[in-house]
Amino acid sequence: DVVINHRNGVTNWTDFPSETYNGVTYAWGSWAICCTDECVSRGYEATGGPDEGDNYEAARDIDHRNQTVQNTIKAYLQFLKNDMGYAGWRYDMTKGFPGSYVAMYNDAAGADFSVGEYWDGSYDALWNWIKAANYKSTTFDFSFKYALNNFASSGGDFTQLVWLYNGKYQPAGLIHNPDSKRYATTFIDNHDTYRDNNKYQGDVLVANAFMLCSPGVPCVSLPHWKQYKNEIKAMIAARHAVTIHSESSVTVNQVNSGSYVATVIGKNGSLIVKLGSGSYTIPSDYTLATSGNNYAIYTKVNSSSPELSISPAGGYYPEGVTVTLTATGQNQPVYIYYTLDGTTPTANSTKISSG
Repeated sequence: DVVINHRNGVTNWTDFPSETYNGVTYAWGSWAICCTDECVSRGYEATGGPDEGDNYEAARDIDHRNQTVQNTIKAYLQFLKNDMGYAGWRYDMTKGFPGSYVAMYNDAAGADFSVGEYWDGSYDALWNWIKAANYKSTTFDFSFKYALNNFASSGGDFTQLVWLYNGKYQPAGLIHNPDSKRYATTFIDNHDTYRDNNKYQGDVLVANAFMLCSPGVPCVSLPHWKQYKNEIKAMIAARHAVTIHSESSVTVNQVNSGSYVATVIGKNGSLIVKLGSGSYTIPSDYTLATSGNNYAIYTKVNSSSPELSISPAGGYYPEGVTVTLTATGQNQPVYIYYTLDGTTPTANSTKISSG
């Protein structure tokens, strides 16, 4: 959670700490604070340029036009990427500064992924921020989240979950448009909305089934995961089985107040998600992957492609760890080729034929 819109002092409003990274010390003064900050009315000096975004009164708004500010933030993100091993991060309160800075900071640190918290339910506002960030970051899809809130407040009217695109229904939010769906990090609740009047008040499993069977980059809420781990895990497994991705295409087969049925195309097959109480005949070549009250997910996996599962998942382990690779596929035998020196395996690499 990268908070670069605003900053606190050590003992008062403006005495920022000095920090050193890779032999360079970064120290900020009053010139780093926007001149429009409320600290001025309290007798503190602030000589930076005017705030370029929304004001935030809980801490000092930072002037991102300043070269030293930029260099400090770049060093901080490089520290996160190179020293701590984070592949990406969440930018807090991106309404507070232009998206162009996010593009610059991501480029400087070589971020593999980022998501901005641009808290606005307007599709146009979110899409404009993505473009301002030069398509270098995703953003939390608040338009998707508020469509789910509307679904819940309507008593479960599934027509609240779809928007029209070129005359055809698509899942609501940034993900309804093929141009913007890859930049959408979809979510149902986060640490802010879960504790205020924006909290989702509907059927949690139906909402997760809708999200996990849609394009975009889904972000499961931790309280939901804790409460329904096995159910959500099965939904994720169905998504992975057919390799649904951020730009997957969706055909809404049926939608009315009582039901939603859609076919979603992945890289290794397709799935059909059926939500609500309405009737719909699932094609015979689809297999039930998981189901519960008012939701069911069916998958059709391409049989020609073998799959490789790895346990445990990639990560940082303080001590030795045993990694198991398991290959499955319809055409037998299935071979695993591997290397241990970081090079890409080929058909001439060491082979395990047991699967």
